[in-house]
Amino acid sequence: MGYTELKNRIDNRQVTFLDGGIGTEILRRGYTWASHQLKTEPELNLEIHQDYINAGADVITTNTFQLSKRSFRNHFANNKHLEVMGASGLLDRAGELIHESVALADKARQSLGRNNTLIAASITTLEWCFRPDRSPDSSKIYDEYLEELTDYAEAGADIFLFETFNSTPEA
Repeated sequence: MGYTELKNRIDNRQVTFLDGGIGTEILRRGYTWASHQLKTEPELNLEIHQDYINAGADVITTNTFQLSKRSFRNHFANNKHLEVMGASGLLDRAGELIHESVALADKARQSLGRNNTLIAASITTLEWCFRPDRSPDSSKIYDEYLEELTDYAEAGADIFLFETFNSTPEA
């Protein structure tokens, strides 16, 4: 299913099922959110996508909530902090992780022969979503989102899912 078919389904008031929370499912399975498990547990992401597809999801979302250069910079104190956590170089890997997340979602749909399942890029605020006072000014928002959206498009995401936005300027 492509964007046009999704739009037609919505226009015709046909039910379209989205998957559930990736982070919630990661926690339910006994893992933490560290690195989104894209590097350390890629099979976990793959299995979650497959489970949602098998449950009837027409749209699966990438495991990229709060995955941006800015959020990485703000969640970690400094490079030493990253080294201690085993995440050296993370600040420069947001684009790489976006590509990996889309690839895992695509692998899940391909493995089940469900090429019509859409991949939605999970995009949220550049800053912590519960702190609207930290939303960047509009001149920075445009460039940062453009880079992020370009990464998703190049990686092969079918649609963008903007979620948990806390301020109208950023939305």
